[in-house]
Amino acid sequence: MEDIIKANATPTLDYRIKRFDGTYYMTQPILATAYGIELLFNDYHQVLKPDSEISRQGPQAILDHYQYLSEEKYGFYVCKKLKCSRF
Repeated sequence: MEDIIKANATPTLDYRIKRFDGTYYMTQPILATAYGIELLFNDYHQVLKPDSEISRQGPQAILDHYQYLSEEKYGFYVCKKLKCSRF
């Protein structure tokens, strides 16, 4: 499966391959789902660091990033502050 994904992945496909050696066969789908959800929503829970590639491009790039997350990636409002009171 890994070879097929690597051979056919498009440049925009963000994928990770993780092996669950040492776990029981029946728990592997649950672990993979949990890791996948965490990876999918990682940028929702991370505040942009001042030295990040996006932050170095200036305030408009930061606003554009959060607008992209809100409107295109997630479809719900993503807060631009450390503490969000919109909920």
